[in-house]
Amino acid sequence: MSNNNLSKCKCNRNKSNRCGDRIKNPCIHCDCDLYDCKNNQGTQRVEEKKVEFNIKLNYFDISEFDQPGKPGSGKANMDINLLMIVDNMRHRSGIPYTITSAYRDSEYNRKIGGVKNSAHCLGKAVDIAAPNSAQKYKIIESALHFGIQRIGVGSNFIHIDIQEQPDKPTEVIWTY
Repeated sequence: MSNNNLSKCKCNRNKSNRCGDRIKNPCIHCDCDLYDCKNNQGTQRVEEKKVEFNIKLNYFDISEFDQPGKPGSGKANMDINLLMIVDNMRHRSGIPYTITSAYRDSEYNRKIGGVKNSAHCLGKAVDIAAPNSAQKYKIIESALHFGIQRIGVGSNFIHIDIQEQPDKPTEVIWTY
């Protein structure tokens, strides 16, 4: 039998929660996964688990998001929301996309000179080949259409990411 109660997470928002054998609604306001349950002593952290997913992308094979030399790393680490956004961007822009970089572990990121705390290491960034200005325009226009707020423009690629952290600004476009 479940009881409904309100609890506060670290973001100080009240949220509805069902108590019982397992958590029904972890915090949807922040990623703290905290809940308060009368059946347990105090507040507990829900164990973070990797969820196996099968996503059908229309324009990409999931392996295109792997780190070089690490098969399956894209499927294991890429943010599913970003994958869906990139697939929809590809459809909207009407041009082929070549993913030049997606998931990177911190060692590989360091080796190639990536920035510290890169969104690539969290599976929340992709670089898309863009050898000319017309392709850059189409990629950026579709990224903005789908709500991407962090865009980097390189000489031959566009970086997009969905990483939201206090130390990283949003609504920015930068050049490399």
